[in-house]
Amino acid sequence: WGKGVATEAIKLVTQFLLEKHHVRRVSAGLYEKNVGSQKAFEKAGFKLEGVFRNYWYFNEESFDQCFYSFNRNVKE
Repeated sequence: WGKGVATEAIKLVTQFLLEKHHVRRVSAGLYEKNVGSQKAFEKAGFKLEGVFRNYWYFNEESFDQCFYSFNRNVKE
């Protein structure tokens, strides 16, 4: 934990998809409470696109779902 392994893995998979498969967009979803994954995706260049409230329900508790994406050719 905390050594950048997840961020590097996300970058490598994203690069592979962009270069070898010529995709224009890579997206990912994660639980809102998973702050480590949020940071890893953001460090890899992904942007938060939206949050679906109460998307998951488990053990009488609801959880939000965050959707991140990396878009080729997006200039900010």
